[in-house]
Amino acid sequence: MLGLKIDYPALSKNKRILVQLFLLVIIPLTFVCSDLGVLLIDGNLAKFGSAISFTKILAILLIYYLLFIVLPSMDTLKEEKYNLRFYCKYTLILYFALIVLTVALTYAAKLDTTDNQQILEKVLQATGFNFWIILWIALITPILEELVFRKYIISYLCRGHWFGVVVSVITFAAIHAIGNFTQMLAYLGQSIVLAYAFYRYRSLILCISIHVLNNSLALIALITGVTSLS
Repeated sequence: MLGLKIDYPALSKNKRILVQLFLLVIIPLTFVCSDLGVLLIDGNLAKFGSAISFTKILAILLIYYLLFIVLPSMDTLKEEKYNLRFYCKYTLILYFALIVLTVALTYAAKLDTTDNQQILEKVLQATGFNFWIILWIALITPILEELVFRKYIISYLCRGHWFGVVVSVITFAAIHAIGNFTQMLAYLGQSIVLAYAFYRYRSLILCISIHVLNNSLALIALITGVTSLS
């Protein structure tokens, strides 16, 4: 069962539609359920980081299994391999572009902060600074989000077409804006750069690197801010 592999191109049209519908249900559901780790803490905030990390790692493993083990034949934008110098160079270049776009769009929207950032600040104040919190924000979340919003949406759901970039940009920004259209602008810069990086260079590793760098530096800023407030 674990070694199951489906030859997607060889399937009939109806079966391909069923596979797409299955992924369209199971992947978003898995992504949403990855936050259910909060139910495991039983009021003990000290366990928050480890609980949320546990459920998100399970989500990563399931999505990775479906995309790379069961349905690699469905992947329209195969991973390109580059050397370390390329990854370092373009991670920094694209991160700089991300910052410029984010600052410009945030200024245009006249936003000082977002609901998402305020929630993270409250979590840090309540749980404290620990290994699991770092792992959750800086590494686990970027991997999970890149698997869903770049690899799945662009390469699998939208079959590698350019409109997949648009879908990726909008859904990623929307999920972080918590229902506030204006706050979407604060995440559009990051969303545009990451979607462009994946579509242009066909590299999930590059996207994860940019995302990890962004979240890590943002986490340092948050920790510094939280520490100064406490």
